[in-house]
Amino acid sequence: MRQVGRIFGKKRKGVTALEISPDGARLIVGLRDETARLVDPRSRRILHILSGHRGEVGDVSFSPDGAVVATMGIYDRTVRLWSSEDAAPLWVVEGQARYLNAVAFSPLGDVFAAAGPGKIHVWSTDTGEPQWTVEALDFISGVGFTPDGATVVAGDNHGNFRFTAVATGEKTLDGKLVPSSVTAFAIARTRDLMVIAYFWRTDPMEVGESIASKLALYDLASGSVTAELDGGDFAYNDLAFAPDEKTMVAGRSDGLIDLIDLGSRTTVRTLEGHPGQVTSVAAHPDGTMVVSGDSGGQVLFWRDD
Repeated sequence: MRQVGRIFGKKRKGVTALEISPDGARLIVGLRDETARLVDPRSRRILHILSGHRGEVGDVSFSPDGAVVATMGIYDRTVRLWSSEDAAPLWVVEGQARYLNAVAFSPLGDVFAAAGPGKIHVWSTDTGEPQWTVEALDFISGVGFTPDGATVVAGDNHGNFRFTAVATGEKTLDGKLVPSSVTAFAIARTRDLMVIAYFWRTDPMEVGESIASKLALYDLASGSVTAELDGGDFAYNDLAFAPDEKTMVAGRSDGLIDLIDLGSRTTVRTLEGHPGQVTSVAAHPDGTMVVSGDSGGQVLFWRDD
């Protein structure tokens, strides 16, 4: 896999999140300059600029049919829904947490969730009406849904996770799944697998970044961690499944990207090209492309040789 192109690159436009639509026709990029950009991932042409947030756009997500895209403002605490075809605004909803950290659509497309410190929110995709809000966890670093769309999953900076029933807002699981701070997690679409990235400080008294990281493979059916993979002296900032869900794309805080075979539990390739932290990664649904963004504002495109 080799680098075939890049876009952006200004420090003020640091990339916070990116995602490719399920049909592969659109790429949404969240930026620190209060905007998000809809991009054609093949031509790398910017199609639309989405404006309206006050403060950086912290996360983005496509609905499962690709028709709707969500952008989440960290400090204005809003989620904005847009048409992915023409960028027409649809809904604006506001969370109750001090700020928001993550947004995700249900795989059924009927609802979407956002989370911030100590709170998880769910709204209707069709109407923008709130469904429920629960108080849970501490600094929530990610939110997602189980493959059947029945459960919202959130993890925090202490390794704790909360599983909440979409239909009722009731807790179905609340406990410590990994021993320390969760930086990212990804849930497979077609299998009962969640991959959790976490890290810890190896010497809390040392000045600077003295850390180590691991990936935990969590079986959603049995409710247990089945394996752990050692990382290194870096944090995994973002995770994305390849389309076959046998390979994990993992963006690292040291500017590298690991391609990890989940069967053999080994890193089969490491991509190098970012000058700063890799903040977000995505895999194209046709399996031929990886897209990655960094803290300096670059978005890099990688293709199979």
